[in-house]
Amino acid sequence: MSSFKNDTEKALQDVLELNSEFKRGLSEREVIRSTRSAERCYLDKVKEYKYKNETLIDFLEISEEEQKYMRTIISKVEYKRRDRIYQQKKYHEQLKTQGKITGKERITIRRNKVKDLMQQGLKQKDICLKLDISKRNCIRDIKYLREQGLI
Repeated sequence: MSSFKNDTEKALQDVLELNSEFKRGLSEREVIRSTRSAERCYLDKVKEYKYKNETLIDFLEISEEEQKYMRTIISKVEYKRRDRIYQQKKYHEQLKTQGKITGKERITIRRNKVKDLMQQGLKQKDICLKLDISKRNCIRDIKYLREQGLI
C-alpha cells in the first residue's frame, strides 16, 4: 500500500477505491477518519494497530461472497473452504499418479457396465452376479440411468 511510502494522500485514495468495491461500503467520512487514524498509528513508533480478520470482516461487513475474491481478509470458514478445495485437488492428483481412480469414476464405470449388460438383455439378478454388486446398487444404478435418459 502507499502508506509504506509515506504518501498519505495516495493511501487514502487506495482505501477509498477499496471501499467502493464493497456492496455496502462505509461512508466516505468514516473511511477518511479511519484512514487518518491508521496513518497516525503507522507513523507512531508504537505499532499496535492490528485487527484480526474477523474484526475487519464484521466492521467492514464483508460478505462470504466477497471473501471468495479476496486474498487476505478472509474468515476461518473461507480459509477452510479454500483448504478443502486444495486438499481435494491434491488427493485427486495423488490418485492419478498412483494410477487409481476416484469413487465417482468407479461408479460411472460400473453404471456404464450395467447399461451395456441391460442392452444385452440381462436381468437384474444376472447383472448383479456378473458385476459382483449388490441388488440395491444395481437397482440404484438402473434408476439413475433411467432418470438420465440413458436407458
